[in-house]
Amino acid sequence: MFYYWGSTPTQTDSSVPKQFNVPLQVNKFACGEEHLIMLSGGTLYGMGSNNYGALGTGSDDYGYQAQSPIQILQGVSDFDCGWNHTIAIQAGQAFYWGRGQPDILRPKMIASQIKSVSCGARHSMMINTQNQLFSFGANDVGQCGIADIKRITEPLHIMDNVSQVACGVTHTLILTNDQLFSCGSNSLQQLGIQGIKQTSKPQSIDLKNVTAIAAGNHSAAISNSQLFIWGTGSFGTFYKPTVFLTEIVEVQIGGSCGYAIDQNQNLFSWGTNVNGELGLGDQNSRNQPNKVQLKNVNKIYCGVGYVIAQVKNMPVTTEKDYLTKTLQIESEERNALEKINRDIKQRLYDVESQNTEFRKAILGRDEELNKLHQRVGLLSQDLLGSEGHVKDLRQQCSRFQNLQRDAVQKLQNYEDLMKVLEGKLQLKEQEVTTLSDQLGKFQLNLQNYQEDEDQQLHEFKSQIQELTEQLQYEQEVNNQITQQFNKEREANVHHKQIIQQYEFEIGNLTSQNRQLTSQGQNQLNQHHKLSEALTLSNHRIESLQTQNAKLMQELSLLRTSLYSDTQKPQILEIQAVLGLNKELTDLNQQLQNQIRLKDQELFRFKSQGISRQSSQKSIIQEKVNQSPSGRTIQELLESAHKHAKYMKKILKDADQEQVVPKGTPSPKRKLQFSKENSQIKPDCLTDVRNRLNKLQQNRQILEQKLRF
Repeated sequence: MFYYWGSTPTQTDSSVPKQFNVPLQVNKFACGEEHLIMLSGGTLYGMGSNNYGALGTGSDDYGYQAQSPIQILQGVSDFDCGWNHTIAIQAGQAFYWGRGQPDILRPKMIASQIKSVSCGARHSMMINTQNQLFSFGANDVGQCGIADIKRITEPLHIMDNVSQVACGVTHTLILTNDQLFSCGSNSLQQLGIQGIKQTSKPQSIDLKNVTAIAAGNHSAAISNSQLFIWGTGSFGTFYKPTVFLTEIVEVQIGGSCGYAIDQNQNLFSWGTNVNGELGLGDQNSRNQPNKVQLKNVNKIYCGVGYVIAQVKNMPVTTEKDYLTKTLQIESEERNALEKINRDIKQRLYDVESQNTEFRKAILGRDEELNKLHQRVGLLSQDLLGSEGHVKDLRQQCSRFQNLQRDAVQKLQNYEDLMKVLEGKLQLKEQEVTTLSDQLGKFQLNLQNYQEDEDQQLHEFKSQIQELTEQLQYEQEVNNQITQQFNKEREANVHHKQIIQQYEFEIGNLTSQNRQLTSQGQNQLNQHHKLSEALTLSNHRIESLQTQNAKLMQELSLLRTSLYSDTQKPQILEIQAVLGLNKELTDLNQQLQNQIRLKDQELFRFKSQGISRQSSQKSIIQEKVNQSPSGRTIQELLESAHKHAKYMKKILKDADQEQVVPKGTPSPKRKLQFSKENSQIKPDCLTDVRNRLNKLQQNRQILEQKLRF
């Protein structure tokens, strides 16, 4: 099971360990800057950002973020990640993809017979099956172990008999069978060698029996289960390997922070903590190793600003459990510090006791020396001739003086040790005070947290009660709404019935309207036919008017030829013809007026529509039968018919009468005629009769049309 903390490419940021959810049975991780690679059953997958083609998908889409694993390569035995590149080993062949010059977007084979690989920020190292070391990538500060080359595009051989290699940001650690080497930048003292800024040639580090190495912005190594670190960081500056922890089995460095696993599978972290990458619940840097709340940690993988750990048990993730566990650990640490304090005090008491004994011994030695000096004086006096014996005594005195100087030196060393122990004791007391203050703060925070929880629980209960009351009220409202809905549904059923009746009536009315519309259309068609008949009658009346005009001219000629009483019937006939002509003219005018009224009526019907059949029939019948002068068309036709009969009678009487002799004037009226019109021509009267017969026939045809 895996857990993460810090700012990962795919998970939510966290400053405490949280379970890493991934739908695969992962065997190993490798972490880059914005992407991570994982191995599951020999198949390699990638997640996170695809900048510079870091996922090996064939593109370098900078905006693409893989939130789920993407398959990259199969049959992989080992792999590692740099900031934006990856190297994987498949059947002894090394494949590279990611950032380069140019970027490599898909896995590309770069070497064969490779068994392990290590990637730094922008450079990489590989060990082949003959334990030979090869390097390639960025070499601007000599981190690849090659001189005078800024960037190595093909793997180059560096050295032999290499067992391990660790690539940092700008330097490299190389472990051979019996020696540890370093090369690259020394700007942060990460090489463990004083007096140089950088080196492209691997330099030996004074550290033996090394079993594990790690590199980032500083360096670390395990020797005899002791963790040594060197370089510059929030923990300070170590120019050479310095013991930092004991009983350590594994170490990893991620940039400016570090992680170590002890023999009890406890995890410790130190260094910068900008993104919460130390997993301690805050973002404060640590200058000393601090225990992370994870147990049974098997492996640790470091990225840029985040960490993934392989553990067996669940981590503490809730704030309450985390504070409780932290208080327990702080209490254990305080007890350990108190025990150390007691041990130091006991050691100081023992040192003071030893110092007192040494002082007593020195005083005893001084007394013995005085006695010896006195004895030497006596012996010198007694044994002036015994130079050899005096020489021995002087040598013995010299030895006693040396012993005295050694005792004084040891006493001074013990005093210095006491001062150092007193300083450490003060530091420990200060730490104990700080821890006590922190413990008090934690207890206060825990108490406040419990009070907040109680208050939230009370508020939650109040909210539940309010929600229950609101639910009851809503249920009552729902019941009322249901009753109202039932009533409205019944009303809607009644309304639907009424609507159905209305729809039925509307259907009947619609069908009636359609029938009336059809009837009105028929009436309109009949009206159109009548209008056409009237138009035809108008044309015929116009032709009759033309004929009447000709008759008028002929009648005027007849009028001028009348001169006697014998022609009085012809005059009366002519007057009757003139009256009939006037009647026909009036009739023609009335028919034209009637046609104009019919056109207006037709236009009104077209604009307003047809309302009802009965009113239409009455209006049309009234308009057809009514003339502008108040007389119906039937009456006009009957009047014309009477005049026509009267004209026939006059013409018939005129044929039977004797013609008056030429030149006989009328006794009642004297008229003067011209020579051309002095008598009525017989063919003129015949023509008048013919024309009157034709007029009567036309009148009969017109009467039939109008009646129709």
